Amino acid sequence: MKSFLDRLRLFGRESLFLIGTRILSGTVSAQQASIAFADVAEGIVHTVHGLVSDQFAAQYGPDQGAADRHTGDGQARQP
Repeated sequence: MKSFLDRLRLFGRESLFLIGTRILSGTVSAQQASIAFADVAEGIVHTVHGLVSDQFAAQYGPDQGAADRHTGDGQARQP
């Protein structure tokens, strides 16, 4: 898992560098760059979340009752 996270970190840094170079060269606007930065961050978070969820499920089993333990206001309830 560590090597996967290292590769993901490298991908993120390279993506941010490429977006930065496009800003400096004038090929993207600030608004376009902000969307690109957000897309990179969202992709990384989504990937890490999936990895952690899979690892958790493999070790502890699927979390069937997660949705039942939360109220609509984000407060956790006791099971």
